[in-house]
Amino acid sequence: MSSENTTLVDEAGRSDEVTISGVGQPPDQVPIWIVKSGNDLYVRSYRGPTGRWYRRVREAGQAMLGIGGRQLEVRVEPVGDHDQAAINAAYVHKYGHYGPAYIGPMTSEDVVSTTLRLVPQ
Repeated sequence: MSSENTTLVDEAGRSDEVTISGVGQPPDQVPIWIVKSGNDLYVRSYRGPTGRWYRRVREAGQAMLGIGGRQLEVRVEPVGDHDQAAINAAYVHKYGHYGPAYIGPMTSEDVVSTTLRLVPQ
């Protein structure tokens, strides 16, 4: 991974919100939460599998992240059950201060099923 991509991955891991879109599409206006667990970035759809951005990038297999005015192209990979405990812990650690009304849904079974690993291109 290039040093610029490494910097963007680190920045994304610290950012409260990023934008996501399909490659070559305008960014969705819906902000998403992103976490870093180990060296990897993960996102989930708050609306579960019916979320618009989720359906688009899942189908395309790639996405563009907007991070502090810069763009990072990523490949999206479904996670399944692998590492979900660590990813849940990362969400609770980073976003738990928003309270159970927000963090509860992000760690619910329906939303956890939408976890995507983002691999910089």
